[in-house]
Amino acid sequence: MNTRMLDKAAISLLVAVIATAGGNEIYAVAVTFIAFSLSMLTFCTDRRRTVIAASGIYILLCLLEPRFCYGLPVIVYDVARLRNVPLSAAAAAAMLLAFAETDTGMAFLCLVGIVASIVTELKTERLELAEKGLIETRDNSEEINMLLTEKNRNLIRLRDYEVYTAKLKERNRIAREIHDNVGHILTRCLLQMGALLVVTKDEQQRENLESIRQSIDGAMTSIRQSVHDLHDDSIDMGSSVRELIKSLPKHFSASFDYGCGENSPREIKLAFLGIIKEALNNIAKHSSGDRVHISIRENPAFYRLTVVDNGANPTAVNPTPSGGIGLENMRSRTESLGGILRIESSDEGFKVFASIPKSGGYTAD
Repeated sequence: MNTRMLDKAAISLLVAVIATAGGNEIYAVAVTFIAFSLSMLTFCTDRRRTVIAASGIYILLCLLEPRFCYGLPVIVYDVARLRNVPLSAAAAAAMLLAFAETDTGMAFLCLVGIVASIVTELKTERLELAEKGLIETRDNSEEINMLLTEKNRNLIRLRDYEVYTAKLKERNRIAREIHDNVGHILTRCLLQMGALLVVTKDEQQRENLESIRQSIDGAMTSIRQSVHDLHDDSIDMGSSVRELIKSLPKHFSASFDYGCGENSPREIKLAFLGIIKEALNNIAKHSSGDRVHISIRENPAFYRLTVVDNGANPTAVNPTPSGGIGLENMRSRTESLGGILRIESSDEGFKVFASIPKSGGYTAD
């Protein structure tokens, strides 16, 4: 718009020079002012009809008074931009009338001004198209950079997850190796030591054997605890939940939203997995819906679990009387970690909400 403003100012100056050459300065000022004022309406409104009307009014003045053609270059600038054929024809008719009824030299100067106006408009239009193309190229480049940045971020997350998964698998492998090899060897040693204690009569030797047996039994207990710790630490809650979802009947569509750190406490993992398993069992048995959504989120102060389905589940809020984990056990497990559990069931669906704070020492390692 600034470029077009400068164009019109330059053309108006040319119009003033042409009109002044006619010898009547007052008339020149009047013609220039009227032409410039009507033309400036294009900067006050974007309505095409208003611009056409303003241009048409001035061309009509030219037809009624040929000397108004001195200001026609300013108006033709807008007519050329609009590509309006009727206005272009009317402007041409006004110029022919000017050649017929006014000074030929002045009419020729006016024609030169019109040609200069058209050329200026075409150059400005090409400049605007070039600027628009440049802006589109820049925007496309920025969009591509944003997409590449997001893809790189996703690749980094995927790589980190693969490393994390590989680490968990390695922990599981080590736990199995210890359990299957070292654990079995120590168990055999304990059995052999027990047999020796039975057949040995010497009290001194029995005391020595009992001391060795207790040492082996302590080592066995320590190894067993280490194996359990390795196994618990290697739980991938995201993968475990996806495996639990597979147990739902085929007519259910399930969605899972996971947003916890990799090193979430194993107590939280085991609690949430137990709650999800029991909730999905109840949904599979009692729900009349066909959609399930599971959400696990880590907030600055607490961990949050939500399991929601879209079907009526009237029996789900009643704890199971015995056996299994049960809904009452879900509540006990949550409360033992200092959390709260809410179970809601209505005709609109079944919802389990659990929240466990981090304040009890259950923070990421």
